[in-house]
Amino acid sequence: MGFLDFFRKKSKDVKPQKTLQVHVLELPEWIKKTFNDQIKDILNTARKMQKSIVKGFSDVKRSCESLEKSDLSGTDRIHSAARMVKEQFVKKTIKLSESFQGLQSIDNYKNLKEFHDQVVSALDAMTDVTQKQAFLLSNYFRDEINQVTEKIKSVREIADSLGNFIEFDTGPLYLLDVVREKIKTYQRLKNELKLLEKEKSDLETKLFEIKESLQQQKASLQKLLESDEYVEFEKTEKEIDKLNKTLSEIREKLLQEVTSIEKPFRKLEYLANKDYILTKDQEWFLTEFLEKPFETIMLDGSEEFLEDILTTIDTLLKENKLALKTQEYKRLKELLNKLESKIPQLKELYKRTEAELKSLQDGMKEYSHISKEKKHLEDSLKKGEKDIKSIEEDLENVKKKTESIRNEIKGILKGLESEITEVTGIKIIIEE
Repeated sequence: MGFLDFFRKKSKDVKPQKTLQVHVLELPEWIKKTFNDQIKDILNTARKMQKSIVKGFSDVKRSCESLEKSDLSGTDRIHSAARMVKEQFVKKTIKLSESFQGLQSIDNYKNLKEFHDQVVSALDAMTDVTQKQAFLLSNYFRDEINQVTEKIKSVREIADSLGNFIEFDTGPLYLLDVVREKIKTYQRLKNELKLLEKEKSDLETKLFEIKESLQQQKASLQKLLESDEYVEFEKTEKEIDKLNKTLSEIREKLLQEVTSIEKPFRKLEYLANKDYILTKDQEWFLTEFLEKPFETIMLDGSEEFLEDILTTIDTLLKENKLALKTQEYKRLKELLNKLESKIPQLKELYKRTEAELKSLQDGMKEYSHISKEKKHLEDSLKKGEKDIKSIEEDLENVKKKTESIRNEIKGILKGLESEITEVTGIKIIIEE
């Protein structure tokens, strides 16, 4: 017959009742009140058995002390070994027996179970001897060891009875301990729920504040974008972009015109390093032009330098001191023709456009506060959107944790209802 079957038989004395509703925190008191007499009987029986076992260990100790006083007359190796085994056994058994002196009286199922486990463990340790040790003890200290083993056997019989008692006769006490432990878990989970609810409330407040702030910032940004000052700022900005594009196009055209003669210029540079065919100024211009053509061509008087150098190349060609491909010579002649008109026009256009751009850029300084304010608002909006996403993720995590804990609490309460009904036969609904 198992524990539940036995307790169901015990519970026949409980009159059939309607479904009871009990608050979860009142369950221990309800169990104590409902099964008061049975719990008292269980504790009284358990304490009597505890007292008998403690007394039994005292008897074990006294018999061990008698064993300790006995001695052997022989001095050979076998007698010495027997003395040593006896001393080890006595020391171990007395120490284990003394561990049960001064124990607190049993007052709950957990104490009872732990006490029984301690008793069984001590008894197992006392009787844990090898065949050789058992032989020496039983042959050289027969009467004394028989007294000890009889005392141990008596304690073991009481311990076995206690074990059966725990398994079959302690239902209400066991249930009281289970309920108390589950209520501790329940209260811990409820406290966790409170913390999660506060975290959820704080996150929702923060989320609301950020969204309100974002609405205000969006309104401020919209107002800024619709202001006359910003319209003028944006118009100027577009003009600046247009002028920058124009400057790039002019620069590209100038470079296309002048870099077409790079190869003839490099050949001339080679000859100039061998013969003094150029003036110092022309050599400087030639070197600068080959390193940074655009910056050099934009210098004042660059056309004259170019014309002189191109003329020198033409002279060297006629004197057969320099050789150029037909296409290279053609580009050289074309550039000579453009030095009087197209190149100066492009340079002038570039300088005018650059001056116009500088004027607009200088004028943009009065709109710097608008640019800064727009950037500040846009950065704040981006940060706000990022914060909202983060908070919403945190809220979702809190929601999942809350749901998990609520399900765990629900499981604990349902489990308690089933266990109480299973053990007592009383249908119960646990309220929070």
